[in-house]
Amino acid sequence: MNTHFDIIVIGNGMVGASLACALATSPLSIAIIDKNNPLRTEPPADGRKIALSYASRLILEEFSVWPLLKSFATPITQVHVSKQHQFGSTKIETADLDIEALGYVIPAEKLVHSLHTQEKMSSNLHFYCPANVINLSTNTQPKVEIEQNGEKCLLTAKLIISADGTMSHSRKLLGIKTKERDYKKTAFVSSIQLQHPHNNIAYQRFSELGTLAFLPMQNNKMGFVCTGSHAQIQDLQNQNEQELLKTIEQAVGHRLGRLQALGPRYTYPLKEIIAEQQTLPGLILLGNAAHNISPVAAQGFNLALQEVYSLVQLIQKYDDLNQVVIEYEKTVSPLQKKTITFTDNLMRWFEDDKIASHFMGLGLGLLDALPQLKKRFSQKPAGLNANMKRLLRDEYEHTL
Repeated sequence: MNTHFDIIVIGNGMVGASLACALATSPLSIAIIDKNNPLRTEPPADGRKIALSYASRLILEEFSVWPLLKSFATPITQVHVSKQHQFGSTKIETADLDIEALGYVIPAEKLVHSLHTQEKMSSNLHFYCPANVINLSTNTQPKVEIEQNGEKCLLTAKLIISADGTMSHSRKLLGIKTKERDYKKTAFVSSIQLQHPHNNIAYQRFSELGTLAFLPMQNNKMGFVCTGSHAQIQDLQNQNEQELLKTIEQAVGHRLGRLQALGPRYTYPLKEIIAEQQTLPGLILLGNAAHNISPVAAQGFNLALQEVYSLVQLIQKYDDLNQVVIEYEKTVSPLQKKTITFTDNLMRWFEDDKIASHFMGLGLGLLDALPQLKKRFSQKPAGLNANMKRLLRDEYEHTL
């Protein structure tokens, strides 16, 4: 059986599902392929807490997903950045940018489930889940061969979007090479029950343990991420709960009071993986299939959402989907380069460069004393680039 669509989306995780939701009201026919059956139940928790930028919230509102998400979202109204044993810190606040929140913290499984719930409401999405991609070609006409329930099926389209994650099977089938940087670091992820209210403040702390992030959550909890060397993270893993809570308290400087309890622990090795080609005639790699970056600045999914938003704008602008492919990379390349450079520099500069690290506290103090410089720096976590500022202006115009 041959079935033709306007667009085939491979991968129905956070990025693929975001794109599907964005196109759900379009006149295009869209096939969604995923090796799992994500529409049946809420995925299991894996410890990840998604720090959505304010710009990402605006995008999810555009995609009609935010109403399903907002009850699970904890707003971040302030980000406090500091370095252990050094004088100087900076606070990024909503008043710096005149917005209601710098971002929002949402458990990953709640985000995925909300996206899938929104997908179910559309009539132009056709699901092949679970199904395995056997072959993929863009030589003459974009086509995907899948196996579902023991039967093979050939799907053709005008455009294929591969959003199947860091270890992208689509990328391998197409022979697209990657550039990889092993940071030789691991992310330790958990949640912490607090004694005192977190007051919607997120903390970034450069410490002897590694780079610490504390993200405010519901029920007076904080998502906790420690990015450190494999040895540092193994040492944390070996500590019992009370030992580890005391270790974290010492590293953060008791800002959060006495830490009460630690949730399940997860670890993720950190690598930067960048596809050497993100587009081919009739195909676009999207999200982690195109670039897996360090989570130290929580920019990965936010970058992917801005790419989805840009892609949808191009699809709406051009009837010819081949033209969309041509324009897409030119549109997103500057944003990608800035974000990837920013996160890579944070990984290497703040943690590995001893001289830069020594003067970091002074730099944070100076940043707090220079309002205009601080405002420009503040726009990065909020995701307010030029494209997003236009969306923000549109939001204000709609409320007038």
